[in-house]
Amino acid sequence: MVNNMPRKNILVVDEQEDITWSLAQALSDKEIAAKVLTAADGREALDKLSGETIHLLIMDITMLESAGQDLFIEVKKKFPAVAVIVMTTLPVASHKKEGALGENLFYVEKPFDINHLKQLVIRIFARKTTVDLSQAGINLTDIIQLKCMAGSTTTLQINKRNQQGAVYFKDGEVIHATCEQMVGEEALFAILDFGKGVITAGALPKDVSATISRPGITLVKEFFAQVETSRQKAARQEAARKKAAAEEAARRKVEAEEEARRKAEEEEAARKKAAAEEEARKKAEEEDAARKKAEEEAAARKKAEEEAAARRKAAEEEAARIKAEEEAEAARKKAAEEEEARKKIEEEEAARKRAEEAANYEKRKNQTIHAGLKDLLTGLSNIQEFVAAGVLSPTGQLLTHTSTDQNLDLEMLAENFNKLFRKIRKTSTKISFEKLKETLFTFEGRSVIIRRSAPTEEIRFHLMVIMESSLNLDLVDRVMDDFQSRVQKKISQL
Repeated sequence: MVNNMPRKNILVVDEQEDITWSLAQALSDKEIAAKVLTAADGREALDKLSGETIHLLIMDITMLESAGQDLFIEVKKKFPAVAVIVMTTLPVASHKKEGALGENLFYVEKPFDINHLKQLVIRIFARKTTVDLSQAGINLTDIIQLKCMAGSTTTLQINKRNQQGAVYFKDGEVIHATCEQMVGEEALFAILDFGKGVITAGALPKDVSATISRPGITLVKEFFAQVETSRQKAARQEAARKKAAAEEAARRKVEAEEEARRKAEEEEAARKKAAAEEEARKKAEEEDAARKKAEEEAAARKKAEEEAAARRKAAEEEAARIKAEEEAEAARKKAAEEEEARKKIEEEEAARKRAEEAANYEKRKNQTIHAGLKDLLTGLSNIQEFVAAGVLSPTGQLLTHTSTDQNLDLEMLAENFNKLFRKIRKTSTKISFEKLKETLFTFEGRSVIIRRSAPTEEIRFHLMVIMESSLNLDLVDRVMDDFQSRVQKKISQL
């Protein structure tokens, strides 16, 4: 028979090389077609388990404690999904069926038939069961039986959530156990009741006292018997509970049916009584409705007459109100027209006064500016190396000037410098003429200063000053700043 299962990896652990070789040959044939790895001790086995996915571990029971490690415990801690077959020369005293100790733990007794082993491997690989890693732990009955079979001398510390216990082995016999406040067989049975747990193996203390004398295998079998007895007792109790529940349900059903019949009879009697009462009520209602209808018709006639009289009176009052409102509206419109005419006269008078005040302010401001400009030119002419100065409009027109050089054509210079400013403003995308504060040129060996007033100032003009050199330019700035400050102050006081 050719095996069609996916290729599996098997690790065989035995210190006898001839056994590992023969098993490797048998398990890698066409029937199983597994990849077989071998190891001579526990440390080598753990290294290979860490390096490659192993689906089945076959180990001699003498390898349980190898190279200072408890191989079975370490494997179940780190690789809980790995199935394990234990080979032993000792008979297995287990409550479970031949060939299986735990959910993922099996055994074969030496000497064994290789075909029997191969069939066991095929059955293991054919299983569809998976290991629930959320229920991590080692089956305690299995590990205790294995320790007894292997003749181990060791101590097992068992933890399961908030439960703790310890089992002490000497030459394959359980000699002592502790669990909480319990010791001896009582403690061992309490630990076995954990089911599974996290196990740590250690050395057997020298001073431990024996509290258990019966064989460990016997105690495990007794535990299984107790578990089975408890299970059967629970099953009997459950069967009795179900029977009592069924009887109670039948009794309640009979009572419910009787109650339903009685209730139906009462409901029928009540229905007939209610029908008679309803018939009497309807007759009384019809008579009362007829009486009320007659009263309502009489009341309606009276109400209609009263409403007609009220409507006539309301119509007369509404006509009087409308007439009064029309007269009041006519009087209001006349008063509004007279008020509108009065306001218009007042607004025209106020506008005329504002215009006169603005004209007077503009006249005083121009007088102040002209006087200030005259003082400015006088102040500039007193500066050493002064040649000429002129006041220009923002467009470059020469408004007034003074000069010590009669040969200078100040109007021409003003026009040219204005064109130069316009050209600079057009060719520059970052600095325009309107943003320039002051510009210095050289003209025929002389220094020419063009300075403009700020756009927000009352005085809007450009100042052109021509000096023999640039030595006294700071005096020009000072005179200009002083002029602007004084004139602005005078204008603000107007």
